Amino acid sequence: MNIGSMEGSSESNSRGLNTSGVSEFLPAERDRSKSFLSHIGYVRSLLGSHKEDTLRADDIVRALKCEDVSLRQWLDNPERSVDAFECFHVFRQIVEIVNAAHSQGVVVHNVRPSCFVMSSFNRVSFIESASCSDSGSDEERPKETMKKSQEVGGSSKEEEFQPFPMKEILAMEMSWYTSPEEDTGCANAYASDVYRLGVLLFELFCPVSSREEKSRTMSSLRHRVLPPQILLNWPKEASFCLWLLHPEPSYRPSMSELLKSEFINEPRESLEEREAAIELRERIEEQELLLEFLFLIQQRKQETADKLKDTVSLLSSDIDQVLKRQLSLKQKGNDVFSFLVSRKRIRQGAEGVEAEENEDDALDSTLLESSRLMINFKKLESVFFATRYRQIKASASASNDKPLARYYSALSSDGKSSVSNLTQPDSRQGGWIDPFLEGLCKYLTFSKLRVKADLKQGDLLNSANLVCAIGFDRDGELFATAGVNKKIKIFECESIINDGRDIHYPVVELASRSKLSGICWNNYIKSQIASSNFEGVVQVWDVARGQLVTEMKEHEKRVWSIDISTADPTLLASGSDDGSGVSIGTIKTKANVCCVQFPSDSGRSLAFGSADHRVYYYDLRNPKLPLCTMIGHTKTVSYVRFVDSSTLVSSSTDNTLKLWDLSMSVSGVNEAPVHSFMGHTNLKNFVGLSVSDGYLATGSETNEVYVYHKAFPMPVLSYKFKTVDPVSGLEVEDASQFISSVCWRGQSSTLVAANSTGNIKILEMRLQFLPLAGRVFLKRTRSYGCHQLRTSMARSETSVPISRSFFFFLSSPNSQSHSPPFVASPSPTLRCHVAEAMKGDVELLLKGVGDQAVAKEVKHILEMARRATSRREVLHTDFLTPPVVKESVSVLGKLADVAVVAQGGYPEAERCRISVGHPDVLTNDPDIVAALSITGNFGFQACSHGDFLGAILGTGITRDKLGDILIQEEKGAQVLIVPELVDFIVTALDKVGNVSVTCSKIPLLALEYEPPRTNTFKTIEASLRIDAVASAGFKISRSKLVDLISSGDVRVNWATVTKNGTTVKTGDVVSVSGKGRLKIGEINETKKGKYAVEIIRYL
Repeated sequence: MNIGSMEGSSESNSRGLNTSGVSEFLPAERDRSKSFLSHIGYVRSLLGSHKEDTLRADDIVRALKCEDVSLRQWLDNPERSVDAFECFHVFRQIVEIVNAAHSQGVVVHNVRPSCFVMSSFNRVSFIESASCSDSGSDEERPKETMKKSQEVGGSSKEEEFQPFPMKEILAMEMSWYTSPEEDTGCANAYASDVYRLGVLLFELFCPVSSREEKSRTMSSLRHRVLPPQILLNWPKEASFCLWLLHPEPSYRPSMSELLKSEFINEPRESLEEREAAIELRERIEEQELLLEFLFLIQQRKQETADKLKDTVSLLSSDIDQVLKRQLSLKQKGNDVFSFLVSRKRIRQGAEGVEAEENEDDALDSTLLESSRLMINFKKLESVFFATRYRQIKASASASNDKPLARYYSALSSDGKSSVSNLTQPDSRQGGWIDPFLEGLCKYLTFSKLRVKADLKQGDLLNSANLVCAIGFDRDGELFATAGVNKKIKIFECESIINDGRDIHYPVVELASRSKLSGICWNNYIKSQIASSNFEGVVQVWDVARGQLVTEMKEHEKRVWSIDISTADPTLLASGSDDGSGVSIGTIKTKANVCCVQFPSDSGRSLAFGSADHRVYYYDLRNPKLPLCTMIGHTKTVSYVRFVDSSTLVSSSTDNTLKLWDLSMSVSGVNEAPVHSFMGHTNLKNFVGLSVSDGYLATGSETNEVYVYHKAFPMPVLSYKFKTVDPVSGLEVEDASQFISSVCWRGQSSTLVAANSTGNIKILEMRLQFLPLAGRVFLKRTRSYGCHQLRTSMARSETSVPISRSFFFFLSSPNSQSHSPPFVASPSPTLRCHVAEAMKGDVELLLKGVGDQAVAKEVKHILEMARRATSRREVLHTDFLTPPVVKESVSVLGKLADVAVVAQGGYPEAERCRISVGHPDVLTNDPDIVAALSITGNFGFQACSHGDFLGAILGTGITRDKLGDILIQEEKGAQVLIVPELVDFIVTALDKVGNVSVTCSKIPLLALEYEPPRTNTFKTIEASLRIDAVASAGFKISRSKLVDLISSGDVRVNWATVTKNGTTVKTGDVVSVSGKGRLKIGEINETKKGKYAVEIIRYL
């Protein structure tokens, strides 16, 4: 059922950064700025999300932020006084920038103060343009400036002064800096830039204090009328300014004349000394920046080293505790532990335990044998430290023990203390071992979910088959299903498992007036079951008599969930869209109640999930306020189940399950779940949730069942329902199907699951481990061979007690054994392992490979397979030629512990990539092939396969990174390629031949593959020699074909032919360089002893 309607619309705010008006510096300034800012960027990237360190980084960049202002702001600063050296220094830099542009034949146009930036030490940089819109509104900027001046204790004059509104100034600046010839409509020239330099020089040496005065002064400047103060105080500068502002462009100096003028080159007092001082200050600032950067790195790395030292000390202490416990258990003399003597583990750093020198023995480590454990090793590590964190925190808070507090500090995110000298009682330190070990063993106990039985019902053609709820009775003998078909069906579990019938009929069928949403058995009265429906009615049924016992109609809207208390079977709780709970005492909520659950040991408490994304836990004796509110989900909470009396798990349509510890609530609120289980997909539907012995089963909208264990946040097992078309009987993909309900059979490993089409399966978790004694026999008989191994295992079954905690099915990877648990059932034919094959005579495996080049590549792939299986990972080759693919798949198929997948992007692909790995790891097809579409105007110039291949290889990539190329004539081509090079080819490939092309990535399903055009004919030949058959197929003389064979241009099944007498057979593919390819079809012998050969010629 879709529960999306129960949620109110949610809004998500996104933040964006307007990056318009990006500045572009001249080369020298750009390089300096980049090198300076790169230090800042790297420091900030190192600091990441650490707030306290980010503040330190801000200290570094504060000076840069404060001093980087536009030249316009600097000029209009009311406190600015004219410093001749400073003004000349700024003017000279701008002259050099304009001269650099003119020397390259570029007119700058924007020689205006708003287009220059003043950085530290009055360094001037040119930016491309300034926009009026970038500077804010006229009202905002004065307020902003006044606020800043008040914050730093500005004077009364500052408060009275009204700064220049930037919008107006920028608008007027355009007219101030427009030359007379530009006013008349003449084209811009170098002289216009010189005129603008004159205006800029005037502004540098003539500051004004008000907006009106600024406007009057600049208007007078258009007529070359200068204020008296500049004529009196700065006569040389005024004269030079008038020269630059001459109304006739031809009378203004050129840039070369300007640079040679006395004004620019006149020696000024202390000019060299002040420039040297500025340069020295700059270098000191840069060194301080680098020093601060290095100090920050040193501090961060030292903190990391301290934490790592604490962690290693903690682990050493834990290892000591585990070794002491193991020694204590061994000394008890239990016979079971006598079998542990031969188990070899690797514990580096543990006193008295030596590492195995033999690589194969190391691979027998328990950790390495479980690919699931190695894949999730990082997550398991996180769970371990989280477990230790909680245990130490609880112990420290309970006893106020300082050593415990130091332990807690070492595990916390900011702990810096050492734990090397801690001494604690064993009871405290060892408290974490049992729960973590139990969770680890249960996580690794089962290897897969297998189908024990399919429940085939008689009304499969009914479109309303969605199963909303499944439930087992107290003894696990009967289970009931209910859904939108308005029926409660009761089935006997064992009869469905044991009877292989075509159709299974329920032992009891109860009809309701409305669609059913939930069911719950009474654990006290075996034959009593309760149901809820979409009309808001709760009904109680007697299954034995098939009758309705009672109805409760307190709800006004649809009831989503019901539950009968195990501790007090007279209590029944129901949750509805009207936001109410139990019937004898209503709990009103603001949002819809989607699920209710009693704890197994009490009838006084109740938990329920709501559409407001929260889980509530109530004491029914005080229903006004919840004891605990659990906050953490981001969408509707659809299910709540108790794991034990103090722990519950909730499911939500935010793709997660969350585990909550009720004892961890603070002031009635818990915002920190113990775990968030992720892996399944659940965005809008009820998918079911069931708990048994710490295992959590839930459905997924990908039509899969997922099983988690409460100790770890990642899935233990999963099983995907196969969708079978009822008409054709073939498997089809249907994205609309999802798992709608799941239920464990008591405390067993059996699970019943149903999906949205009414498909019900009984699943069982299959066990994984070999008995400890069996593991000993496996090691002892490693060198005997497969026959001796099977014999030893068969004998061990009668002489070795089998533990119910560890077992293993010894079978080949492709075996579909359904042997009962706790029985070692070896496969009748065991293939050799890749490690043993590589140690032996590899040439025996490669015996059938004729081509030496192919054999060399196959041998390389064998070595890759050995690495992949030993490390429990998946490795991939590049694109391989057809003969290498064929031989590699054939050779790898002889190895028992190697799974191999060949992919080329589409079914008929010739060039393929091979993936190799252990069968437990390589469980599906990796995504290692990508497709590109190359389009262009090929209507007037057709391009061949070679043209496309040459153009792609011309970008610099090698042939083995490319798969097949599918030519599409006028459309272009589609290319298969390794995913890592997709972006490179999209940007690098712009032409094929003389045709401009565009590349884009497309999904593999969009490949337009058409079977090749062929011409089929028959020929009569005296023999099946390659020279006879191929010469007839390619319509060339036999002698010419012999020459082609001699030159190595003829291949059969992509292997080069060197002998004329090589014979062909049906199915062989013969190719000749420059001639094409043909396939040998049916071969029949004629009455005269000749051969009628069908030849399929590819056009």
